[in-house]
Amino acid sequence: MKLFVEDMLETVKFVPVSLFIALVFALIYIVICIMRKKELKPARTALIILDVVYFATVLQIALLSRVEGSVTEIDFTLLGRYTDDLRGRMYIYENILMTIPMGILLPLTFKKRFKFLDTLLCTFMLSILIEMIQLAFRCGFCQLSDVIMNVLGGFIGYLIYKVFKLLGGKR
Repeated sequence: MKLFVEDMLETVKFVPVSLFIALVFALIYIVICIMRKKELKPARTALIILDVVYFATVLQIALLSRVEGSVTEIDFTLLGRYTDDLRGRMYIYENILMTIPMGILLPLTFKKRFKFLDTLLCTFMLSILIEMIQLAFRCGFCQLSDVIMNVLGGFIGYLIYKVFKLLGGKR
């Protein structure tokens, strides 16, 4: 548990930059709404800001927290680099946890667009993007297992979203 807490606390350092990026996007969104004379809904604006904070944090964690030049290969084996020790299991849990919010936020923010398959496809595409960038810049392992675990996280997030939607009635 100590290792998990340490890993989670390590990610907190990326949040201030993500908040700044989200603030810039929020201002752009507000200006666009004003220019188009579109109604500005506080709840939707808050969700969009939360989305930007989430995506900016994920990209920073996945890309900037790695040592450049560390790995130059692609691992297509299922659970290939994961090991039976605590650190190996943590990689699995962290890859799943990383995309659970995505499975919740996308259908919550864009209710007409993101259904089940759309959410999983978007999670898959984000994961592939991260893995390709890691490969291109040699800043982390490019693994099929990471993609699978990320999509599983998006799936779990979507299930959480649906459960809360069913329990809460309307959004």
